[in-house]
Amino acid sequence: MSAYAKSRSGPGGPPSRGEPPQGELGPLFDALRDAQRSPAIDCLLHTVADREWGPDDPEVMDLSQPFDVRRQAIMPEEWFPELRSAVGRDLTVAERIALGNEIIRWFLSGILHGEQAAFYISAQLCLRLEDAAAREFMANQAREEARHARAFSRYIARRWGAAYSPGEAFGRLLRDLHDTDRIDYKIVGMSGLIEGFAMGALSNIRAHTLDPALDRMLGHVLRDETVHHNFGTIWLEETRGRYSGLDWQELRHFAHRAYLALRLNLVSIYQRREIYAPLGLDWRRVRLAIRESRGRREKAPGLEEGINPLTVLARNLVRMGLMPTTQARPQHGSSPVLVEAVDS
Repeated sequence: MSAYAKSRSGPGGPPSRGEPPQGELGPLFDALRDAQRSPAIDCLLHTVADREWGPDDPEVMDLSQPFDVRRQAIMPEEWFPELRSAVGRDLTVAERIALGNEIIRWFLSGILHGEQAAFYISAQLCLRLEDAAAREFMANQAREEARHARAFSRYIARRWGAAYSPGEAFGRLLRDLHDTDRIDYKIVGMSGLIEGFAMGALSNIRAHTLDPALDRMLGHVLRDETVHHNFGTIWLEETRGRYSGLDWQELRHFAHRAYLALRLNLVSIYQRREIYAPLGLDWRRVRLAIRESRGRREKAPGLEEGINPLTVLARNLVRMGLMPTTQARPQHGSSPVLVEAVDS
């Protein structure tokens, strides 16, 4: 079993399994089961109508306007460490546009896969959560994750035709979150980490994108992601008292491992190595050029250009009690990400 997907059973443990157990329908017909509702989660459900939107609506994302990814950059050159290195300076203007657009294609493909996984995990949780408001929220979140996946799928298809596969680290994390039977791992992993990371990453992209269609679509997605992340925070606050010190430490260790996987996926040139070969670039040369331009340090795209998604995620984990402030501060203030973290 994966390091992310440890499972522990037994009475008196944390809220990791929920009910009803899979395959048993009896508890589904218990009228008292629907009497338990979290007022805080009910408040989140009241926002559903205000956030209604559709990915096919041209007011949300107008893909009829001309935008040629062979000639137009989706993000400014300054956003990419590759284009600020010696490798980027050796490229023609057309090659620089192509490389930048392929990098953002890879990142948006990862967001798409995260939305797809979140849809399946939300559907799993509908039958597993004890609180009726939480089950209703997860049912609605599954619908919202489906529309996010539809939106990113439409955008990627129109701009490039197809999405990239997820990087190994991110793909493994998504599979493990899907496969684990630990409810707390699913909620912390999805609502706490993946949604928290997406809020930072998409805010950064939206702040700098040169594509109006992407800008407008991300505004709608971010409104949903904020509410989804708030659910995870509320759920964790309301179940915190059911954890022993050892149980809570176990959950924090899981959150830290998952955080490192997200961090690796963001900063590692190796994770996105398939981008470079079609453009005649060796990923090792690209990584070396970035290191040299950074004084043997390496940063992810956009980290110097506004919102750092790693900092946003670390702060969210600190606020949720899942990461000590001292652990978050050394790597996620204004300092760059260490190269050693991307060599594994």
